[in-house]
Amino acid sequence: MLGIITDKDIFDAFIEISGYNTPGSRLFIEINEDKPGPLEEISNVLRENNVNVSTISVFHRDGKVQVVLHVDSTEPDEVADFIAQKGYRVISAMKK
Repeated sequence: MLGIITDKDIFDAFIEISGYNTPGSRLFIEINEDKPGPLEEISNVLRENNVNVSTISVFHRDGKVQVVLHVDSTEPDEVADFIAQKGYRVISAMKK
């Protein structure tokens, strides 16, 4: 059918733009304060360690910021360590 967007279409589009089907790893990071700079710092440490970001999503909850990163690395614990060394709390890191 043309012209009708179903719930499934919307869900499929969300999955695609969120990067859930791309290979690599998914990391959930908590940033305590919503201010300019943390994403740049996290991006810089990933670049320094040759880790490419596939997608990024940012959510605001209870005055904190939660970031979901999809990266091309298949070593999520290693990537989590890079980020944690900069003082950010990695809630979870998993290979996809």
